[in-house]
Amino acid sequence: MLSLFGLDPNSIAKSELETYDPREGGRQRDIGDKLGDRVMSALTGIDYREKVNQLTRDKYVQKLKEGFGEPRIKKAESVVGYDPLKDLGTYTDTQLERALEEREATRNARNITAESTGQDPSEYIGITDPGAIKAAGARFLRKEREDEKRETKADLAFERNRRYREDVSRYNAEKREREIAHQDSVALKRENLDLSRLQLQMDQSKYMYDLQTRRQENRQKRATGLAEAIAALGIAFAI
Repeated sequence: MLSLFGLDPNSIAKSELETYDPREGGRQRDIGDKLGDRVMSALTGIDYREKVNQLTRDKYVQKLKEGFGEPRIKKAESVVGYDPLKDLGTYTDTQLERALEEREATRNARNITAESTGQDPSEYIGITDPGAIKAAGARFLRKEREDEKRETKADLAFERNRRYREDVSRYNAEKREREIAHQDSVALKRENLDLSRLQLQMDQSKYMYDLQTRRQENRQKRATGLAEAIAALGIAFAI
């Protein structure tokens, strides 16, 4: 019945939404409102002031969620490093917009800095000021470049040292090969000389053997001839 005349708490809350004061946590009441609350409280047996204030507050919060977007509010609340957003009923439009923008700026600064540095956004979880986050990222990049330069210098020095060791090793190896080749050459010459001497000895031995053989044959021939001559002479005397 009360709703037909717009006197139920929900209808009153709708009509009083524009008078809601976040600082007070309720609607602004004039003398008529105060008198009406008392009368309706007496008629219904409920605290009309408190009931209407609660409904007005709920509608105000719903209005903020619809105006700013509930997903945006929840996303902003998830930014680490900030205290949770207080009851939205205590924020004006300006205050809530500022709170959301602060958290969004922090989240964006963390993501952008992490992307540019190759880090994880959680590296900056303890910093909420966007400028401080960017400065920390710049210091990280500067340190990375300095470390890279040092590593490059160290790599170049290592490469020079490696090449030097390779050159020394190659020179020593070639020198050793030359020494071995020289030793092999000397040994080969010595072997050839020994073979020549051995061949000469063999040739001399063969010559002496042939000479002795010929002398023996000649002596045998002379002895045979002498024997034949003596035999012939003996036959002659016998006749």
